[in-house]
Amino acid sequence: MKSFTRPLISQIYGSDQVEIQDFGDVVKLFRDPDISKALEKLRIMADKLEIKPEEIPKFMEDYGDIFLSLSYYRQCLDPLVPIIAGFLFAVDDIKGNFQMKSDIRLMETCEMLESIISERLSGITGRVENFERSTAHMWDEISAARFRQIERVISSYHTNIGGVLCALSVKLDAWHKMFPDPTLGGPARKAEFIITEMRQGITSIEQVDHEGSLLSFDS
Repeated sequence: MKSFTRPLISQIYGSDQVEIQDFGDVVKLFRDPDISKALEKLRIMADKLEIKPEEIPKFMEDYGDIFLSLSYYRQCLDPLVPIIAGFLFAVDDIKGNFQMKSDIRLMETCEMLESIISERLSGITGRVENFERSTAHMWDEISAARFRQIERVISSYHTNIGGVLCALSVKLDAWHKMFPDPTLGGPARKAEFIITEMRQGITSIEQVDHEGSLLSFDS
């Protein structure tokens, strides 16, 4: 959360001359604050957010919930990326296997899995990165309308991203447990696992992930 909370703390308690590098710097701001200046900054922020100063704690709670969801998405996504890369490499290896090329069902399954998993990963990565870019400088020009817009867009994708991440995690975790090392298991064993385990229910990911263009934070 530090990348999201640090700008807010700095804006309220700090100044142009103050640099926050670590938690110790944050503690220093709290130990010896310029109370009158901090109160004035809180009033200015409240005006920008179109709320009363005493309503800022509730706003902060909403703010924390929104950005914790971003952190959670990233925490779930990052470990999946190398596993997916290993799986796609194995699929490519199977597709290039001379003996297996004649198995039409296997080739079709490989193509389907490759397409679905690659597109879902790309879609989720794009959305999370879009969120992060759009919120990185939110406090530079904060307003009630901008915050609610960010909140609305992120909330609208909660079910979508959560559902797809869950489905991908289940499938790829099963693959990783069976083949924790890319060198383990030959093409035949991996092909059998793809047909019997990976293929089942994979199309449900597409049903969860309702396709659509990314909503913009700036529109």
